[in-house]
Amino acid sequence: MDNEQVPLHKPTGIRPAPLPCALVAFESDQGRAGCCYLPDGQYQQIEGPSQLRNDILWLSNLPALEPLTHLYPNLRSRVYLNRRPEDICRDLAITNPLEPAPGIEETANCAARLSSVFTRVTTIAARAYGWDVYEMGPLRVREPLLMRDIEASLPTIASVEPELQRALVQAYQGFSAPDTTQYYWSPNHISITLRFNELRYINQLLSAPVPCKGKWIKVQGQAWNQSEVLDYCLARPTVVRASIDWSNTSEQESVLAAFGMSGQAKGSQRRWLTQPELAWISKLARIEIHQFWVFEGNLQPLSDEWQLPELLKDRPQAALSYSAGLVAHNHFLALTEQKWDRDNKIMSATAPATWLRALDRAMMYQIAYKAEKKGFTVQRYGLGSLQVRIHPDQIAQLEAFRQENGFLYPDLKWIQDQHALNQAPAPGAVKKKAGWHPL
Repeated sequence: MDNEQVPLHKPTGIRPAPLPCALVAFESDQGRAGCCYLPDGQYQQIEGPSQLRNDILWLSNLPALEPLTHLYPNLRSRVYLNRRPEDICRDLAITNPLEPAPGIEETANCAARLSSVFTRVTTIAARAYGWDVYEMGPLRVREPLLMRDIEASLPTIASVEPELQRALVQAYQGFSAPDTTQYYWSPNHISITLRFNELRYINQLLSAPVPCKGKWIKVQGQAWNQSEVLDYCLARPTVVRASIDWSNTSEQESVLAAFGMSGQAKGSQRRWLTQPELAWISKLARIEIHQFWVFEGNLQPLSDEWQLPELLKDRPQAALSYSAGLVAHNHFLALTEQKWDRDNKIMSATAPATWLRALDRAMMYQIAYKAEKKGFTVQRYGLGSLQVRIHPDQIAQLEAFRQENGFLYPDLKWIQDQHALNQAPAPGAVKKKAGWHPL
């Protein structure tokens, strides 16, 4: 069988653990000397990345833009999985091996647990997308981010005409970051990210009807009653250019809505909204619509080729796996992240991607609003996660909120114990960067 004939979503010839992963902790961001930790608990000091074993994919503590992670084909940055190792440790109650520890043995044991999570992620991805067939793993796992490798395994969603494309880019917002403007925070507070069961959440999002195949019609230059045109746009799949007047909205609600505030240092000025976002923003603020695009086709979920692979979607036990949830998280990002259009030198976004991100933030806004009412400071929400800033003595309240709203992670009791032992990393008194980072 030729490589071109190997199916992506229905792999055959499955072999276990085709892509073993391990952790390497460098002493500096330049990636020179450090210590590598194997999944079996062994560890070894190295003088540089050239001494890393070639049959293992090494996840490191290096930043995403460090050139070494692009020069060594088996070395990845700390955001390879679109989640930092320290966040995974918090979710799973693992002492962060990248932080100073009492002894090397304890660090090695924690690193082994973390490496086993990494290995399960890449193994599940390899089985789900067919990378473990005929030694495809090393050929398919080439990108600096897992979501880019997954993206290469998925068909391309059809593009739209340039004018609508520009509107979609201005309507796109991946996350909501209401606390972006707060550059300094008290050292007496900690930041915690609550997460739903990611596999179930992504499955729920991908089952939502979105505009796929059909014609878009542009409507503008008409004298219309604003109330009537708003009702018209709310009742149909539309992308609207509108002015939003927040003057009669409470500051708490306008800040929490975080319109245009995605946490990126260089985001696009937003003048467009999709119908899912229009539905909840219009309840908070006064909307004046200037023009819109209306979709004449039928809304329907994305076809099977863009849904989660069968290995994740059809096996109930997959929902019990944190690693499977990370694969689903990266699958959704591969589908919905904006792409760079080299020809026009602007970002591009598909209609389904913009729609799904708007639906996600609409759902998470309701949870974020509840969190604000409970006295937690919301920093960021989206993709089934809610990042809040609290005082350590609020952890018990946050645990009650977590259970009440169905969040699965993190292990707040473990986090509380770590603070009691003074082993948790210092959470504040630092300048927050406005740049993007994964939840």
